[in-house]
Amino acid sequence: MINNQLWSMVNKLQVELSECKERLTRLEEEVSSLKKHKVEFEKSTDEIVRTILVGIEQEDAAKGSAKEENEEEMGDNEDDTSSAV
Repeated sequence: MINNQLWSMVNKLQVELSECKERLTRLEEEVSSLKKHKVEFEKSTDEIVRTILVGIEQEDAAKGSAKEENEEEMGDNEDDTSSAV
C-alpha cells in the first residue's frame, strides 16, 4: 500500500516537473524575444536621437549665420546714420 502511494506521488511530481520545464522554456523564449525587441528599440531610439541632434545643430547653425547677417546689416546701418548726421 505504501509502495503504491509512493509511486503515485512520484508520478505526480514527474508530471509537475514536466509542466514546470515547459513553462520555463516558454518564459525563456519570451525573454529572448523581448531582448531582441529591446535591441531593435534601442537602435531606432538612437537613430531618432541622432536625427534630432543633427536637426538642432543645423537650426543653431542657421540661426548663427542669420544672427551674423543681422549684426552686419546693423553695423552697416550705423555707418549710414552717423554720416547722415
